[in-house]
Amino acid sequence: MKLRILVITGLILVLLTVITIPVSAYEYSMTSVSVYNNPPPGSALPYANEIHNNVQSWLTGAGWTQRFYEFNPYVEDTDFGSQNSGYQGLDEADLHYHFGHGINVNGETRVEYQDYPNSYLERGEVYKKWDLTNKWVVLDACEVLANLQWGSALKTSHGILGFSTEKTPDPNLPDRFFRELITYDDTIGYSWKRATLDTYGGSVTARVVFDTQNQLLYDHLSGQGTVQPNENPDDNTIYYDEWTC
Repeated sequence: MKLRILVITGLILVLLTVITIPVSAYEYSMTSVSVYNNPPPGSALPYANEIHNNVQSWLTGAGWTQRFYEFNPYVEDTDFGSQNSGYQGLDEADLHYHFGHGINVNGETRVEYQDYPNSYLERGEVYKKWDLTNKWVVLDACEVLANLQWGSALKTSHGILGFSTEKTPDPNLPDRFFRELITYDDTIGYSWKRATLDTYGGSVTARVVFDTQNQLLYDHLSGQGTVQPNENPDDNTIYYDEWTC
């Protein structure tokens, strides 16, 4: 009888341990460059703290963990997954959100770092590099997605959200985006469309670039609905949508 009680108690303890261990299933990362050394075009950007806080609040509230947050002089290529070994930056998180300046130079678009034009990110530096954990990258910056070849970074990652024209910083953008994703369980592509339409009024053009058509149409934020399979095999084809907002 004593042995039987001990066995049952042990089973209960095991079950309780399995149930109560806190595990965060998903991780996000952020980069933000709001202070620049060489204006113009590198003028200071407002709302960096508010944008970070909005992203953090929504994702933390949904059970996500922040993997890293780098800002101003600390932002560099490796944060964008430019390496295939060691520290792989955004490629180690499910979702990455970047806020800062973007620029179009004769068709080649760049993510500007603090000491631009001395340092910046171009698409070739992340060619076929996003293939680890990352599913989505948000580029809350002007013009970067004017060049659709940024889609070549999507080896098994799913999508990039951003703009193909100039736009103004607005902390309401991430707030509206994550509300669509988390409160209403809408798809990634539709949520970006809804958020940009609600935030901007004028001649701003937003874009999304995805690796497969099903990802474009049906991907939800992890934990909020279905996520489509990674592309296999990699066929060097991208799918995109754009709209004026």
